[in-house]
Amino acid sequence: MEVEREVPNRPVLAEAVRSVLRELANGVPGGKPPVPPGAEVRQVFRDAFGIVYLDFTQEFQTLTKATGPEPELAIAAIVNSLTGNFREIERVQFLLDGKEATELVGGWDLRRPVSPRFPGQESSPSLPSPRPRSEDRCDQMDDGLMRCDP
Repeated sequence: MEVEREVPNRPVLAEAVRSVLRELANGVPGGKPPVPPGAEVRQVFRDAFGIVYLDFTQEFQTLTKATGPEPELAIAAIVNSLTGNFREIERVQFLLDGKEATELVGGWDLRRPVSPRFPGQESSPSLPSPRPRSEDRCDQMDDGLMRCDP
């Protein structure tokens, strides 16, 4: 079920991500929230490749250890909400108390940064290369790689 909500614009990405996660924790009428009760985000940061790291408290494991379709749908809701609403976020890496998550949740491998997709959809085995920003100037090199200069 798609639900649209107004989330106040925040000047700092980490604050904006936390706002979206708080809204996801509220859930939808008649549905289970994607962020388990009691699970809090300890840290949010983004690297130069567009990967946002979400460091959750251990309560998040109630989701990753659960059975049925809910865990897979919850991961999809978190990843798709963040990558769909923030152009600077391309993938999401889940951490638990500062350590990389080690679980496989449905078709999601939380040991690696997760790309947006829908549950049941196969993920691409290759990692996408970072998108150049619109203000970057990019040239195709002889070796086939792109070189971008701001």
